[in-house]
Amino acid sequence: MKKVLYLTQSGRLFRRQHTLCWQATQSAEARFLPIETLGEIYALGPVRLSTTVLRFLGEKRIPFHVFSYYLHYRGTFLPKGYIVSGQVRLRQARHALDRKKRLEIARRFVLGAIGGMQRNLAYYLNRGKGVEPALTELSAWEKEVRAASTLQAVMGCEGSARRAYYGAFGAILTGWSWAGRTKRPPTDPVNALLSFLNSLTYAAVLGQLYHTPLDPVIGFLHAPGRGRFPLALDLAEIFKPLLADRLLFRLLNRQEITATDFDPLVQGLRLRPEALRKVLQAWEAKLSETFYHRTLQRQVSYRYLIRLEAYKLMKHLLEIASYEPFRPWW
Repeated sequence: MKKVLYLTQSGRLFRRQHTLCWQATQSAEARFLPIETLGEIYALGPVRLSTTVLRFLGEKRIPFHVFSYYLHYRGTFLPKGYIVSGQVRLRQARHALDRKKRLEIARRFVLGAIGGMQRNLAYYLNRGKGVEPALTELSAWEKEVRAASTLQAVMGCEGSARRAYYGAFGAILTGWSWAGRTKRPPTDPVNALLSFLNSLTYAAVLGQLYHTPLDPVIGFLHAPGRGRFPLALDLAEIFKPLLADRLLFRLLNRQEITATDFDPLVQGLRLRPEALRKVLQAWEAKLSETFYHRTLQRQVSYRYLIRLEAYKLMKHLLEIASYEPFRPWW
């Protein structure tokens, strides 16, 4: 798959002839970027660019994700879709407008998310961590999701299940204080890193959706709104436990990221530049990592797994095969 470019410094992105160039503010020389091997760009620092660059990114079909100074996701320049299927879009809209069909898809997204949480907790239970109460709660909420008769009930179960899951973080994390999940802004290093990793998960899902005929504006669990793509939010629920949470546990428990890697700001905390690069390197390594896929019977990367999940949903909409969310077995 094509490479992802993370711009963590301030600088200028511009076009020169038939490719892009990046010049950091502190550098006297510009660096040429091989446009044909570039898949996505993440702007995590102050980046200056022109409409000429945006047109060029549109021509080359390269999504451009923007994050704030506080590393909060702010938006994506998504080029015009190049894999378009009127049939898929109509089926997607029909399923979203049909209360029963939408409820069933939303239910499966939440069951997939709970399955990922259960697998994470089971891993730490086998290592002597005190997460059994949270596992018991998750099993109860899983049953509630299956019995839920409204979308609001499914969403309520998802929120309660995630609260139970977050309640076990204190037992999993070694040497870190955890009083629970806080956002907008996160008030401690663990929450700040978790929010950032969740944002990266969402952007990665959106980037993979772009390579399918699915419309990211039409979701099933999340309703259409401003600033986010509902379908990307839906699929991200499945991959947060597998990608964001597992990387969070590894980085913090192995002391790859410490409390000194964060700067206190007016609105929460921010990773220091060197720590930010370390997290992004670990994140990219995780997405590029491969595992043996039981159904396909071959090695696939975690990044491609996201796209496969989108195709599974598409087959469900086209009534080719019933959608079953991915659940890790390790």
